[in-house]
Amino acid sequence: TELRKFPLENWATIGQLSNLERFLRIKGKAGVNRWLGWRPEVGGNAMNPNMHPHGGGSSHRGPRRNPVSRWGVHSKNYKTRAPGKPLGLILRRRLCGRLQRKFGILPP
Repeated sequence: TELRKFPLENWATIGQLSNLERFLRIKGKAGVNRWLGWRPEVGGNAMNPNMHPHGGGSSHRGPRRNPVSRWGVHSKNYKTRAPGKPLGLILRRRLCGRLQRKFGILPP
């Protein structure tokens, strides 16, 4: 239910990607990820309180606040886009379920 414009110079490819089972490969150990260029991730509650809002405390208790990033921005179910920002290529935004039923897009 969202309408978008797109440039006419865009190209599209129709077909199937090769090696679809690539993600099913069992890596075996953490070192394989390191060979592929991935660095290990450290959870926020394992850090010091000066490094992450979830850090600090003894015995690594869970966070005492909603999930946030290292800079304190909410990371789950929090819209960060400014409401006054122009839509750009979007002609009409997707309506929520209540408005879709109101305008007859969804059955009541």
